[in-house]
Amino acid sequence: MIIYISPQFLQQQSTPDCQLEEIFNGKKGAVLHMENPEAIWTLADSLEQELEGNAYGRVILSNGLLLRLLIALARRMQNPDAAFAKPIVPTNSRILDILHYIDAHLTEDIPIERLAEEFFISKYHMMRLFRQETGYSIHGYLQERRLLHARELIRQGISATESCFLSGFGSYSSFTRAYAKRFGTTPTGRKGAPAEETYE
Repeated sequence: MIIYISPQFLQQQSTPDCQLEEIFNGKKGAVLHMENPEAIWTLADSLEQELEGNAYGRVILSNGLLLRLLIALARRMQNPDAAFAKPIVPTNSRILDILHYIDAHLTEDIPIERLAEEFFISKYHMMRLFRQETGYSIHGYLQERRLLHARELIRQGISATESCFLSGFGSYSSFTRAYAKRFGTTPTGRKGAPAEETYE
């Protein structure tokens, strides 16, 4: 789920002891690994359902659900002992630069060797350090970002085939398998995921 929130909304909803715009200010590099994500996803699903409907009070209730979701995430980010997740922010500047590079070149072919050359680092050392800092393999992170990008394009009305290639995938069949495994539905909306597809 990708949520676009205006800075004005965050400012309007902030209080002296809860400055939301200081927490959700678009900084890159923060990765939250959810150990018990059910509560977060329940809030997110409720918000999504409300936004997609047209029931009475939709805007007010959506704002309330959004604030509950933001506060739940903010508490976890501020309190390392909370139950939602463990925040992982890369401390290695080179890995942070690699994350930014991947985000900026998401639709391009990004071989591991190219990254290693770009950042003057041993390929295997880079792979180990990336997983240590982010919890993802480089391939897993890249595929996750591409899948999220493709899903957003599809929601904007772009065809599944076009979204596939606009998100950097080279094969539509591998894209549909990965998409179904990640989201539980095919890009065209059919339920179910092929059991044999794995990625990390």
